[in-house]
Amino acid sequence: MKRFFLSIFRFYIEASIHVSLAVYALFRVFLLKNRLDPDLYLSGVVFFGAITGYNFVKYAPVAKLHHRSLTRFFKGIQFFSLVSFFGLVYCGIKLPINTLLVMAIGGVFVFLYAIPIVLKHNLRSLSGIKIYVVALSWVLTVVIAPTIHYNLTFDVIFLINCIQIFVFIVALIIPFDIRDLSYDSKKLKTLPQLIGVPRAKFVGVILMFVFFIAEFSVTKKPDALWATSLIAILTVIFIYKTSNKNSKFYCSFYVESVPLIYWLLLLII
Repeated sequence: MKRFFLSIFRFYIEASIHVSLAVYALFRVFLLKNRLDPDLYLSGVVFFGAITGYNFVKYAPVAKLHHRSLTRFFKGIQFFSLVSFFGLVYCGIKLPINTLLVMAIGGVFVFLYAIPIVLKHNLRSLSGIKIYVVALSWVLTVVIAPTIHYNLTFDVIFLINCIQIFVFIVALIIPFDIRDLSYDSKKLKTLPQLIGVPRAKFVGVILMFVFFIAEFSVTKKPDALWATSLIAILTVIFIYKTSNKNSKFYCSFYVESVPLIYWLLLLII
């Protein structure tokens, strides 16, 4: 029985369900802060699009090289990704064209992130930009797309929201870059590679301070400010506790749970 549940949990992580829920959670955080009702089809595109995108990035190279030797587990992920892609298409055709175009830009980023197009390099392999491409993709999905879909104003508050989510995601990626320090090519020039682990962690703290200040400058709800401050503290704790001694799922489950906790806090506080 324990082995069965471990297999389910592994599939939940490896099939990108957890990280996709994190993307969806930040999308719902944006809606809550702006007092907007969730749109079923936009919600579907956010969730299914995240699953499709993350699994494409992770498994497209594997499927290309080892198509015939894939295990049943990874074939299951392929099938799940295909179903999610159909869910993405179904929800996508229900959206207005302007919203769809923004989501399509995110899709282009995902494609270029995984597939080498320019000079035989994908975006992930270009020195020093991986973390920013990922953060920008999240901003497109959870801030820019709903702003356009709900006809919100492109003003200073919009810009601050973009900056807030951008620095939040960059901070959350730092533990992953620390985890992968022994495996990543030095050509990637990730933050821990460039400035070392202690300084990368300190940068994470600065980013979370910016994250909190951004909330303080735009929110009129004390509850949201409390939730944001708790999330900033929790993220800093996760960043500083990151090391090569962490459990296998420290980053892929616990760190990626932070956006979900953020959403839950805004629901209950």
